[in-house]
Amino acid sequence: MADFRKKFGYTPSFYGAQSYDSIMLIDSAVRATHGNLKDTHALVKAMRKADFDSIRGRFTYNVNHHPIQDFYLLQAVKSSGPDGAEMRILQKAFEKHKDAYSQDCKMKW
Repeated sequence: MADFRKKFGYTPSFYGAQSYDSIMLIDSAVRATHGNLKDTHALVKAMRKADFDSIRGRFTYNVNHHPIQDFYLLQAVKSSGPDGAEMRILQKAFEKHKDAYSQDCKMKW
């Protein structure tokens, strides 16, 4: 995030963090399979491992394939960013939060 702030002059959005996580997940799977994209079973297995560090901490999945992640209380503030506003973290609201419906989901690994 420090590199992003230095280059663009504002803090990236949480949507940006999710996009970054997505590409890092794909990258970790491609690296784990040594670029063998034809072996889809190996790619899926590697993606399930999620062997990368998110900018929000170590990336892990719950049994229903939703991320286990921290959530933050945010406040919109004026900034020099492209929209003139950014979200400032006030405090961590949930740590390693598992979605409320995971126990009801029939989808398992």
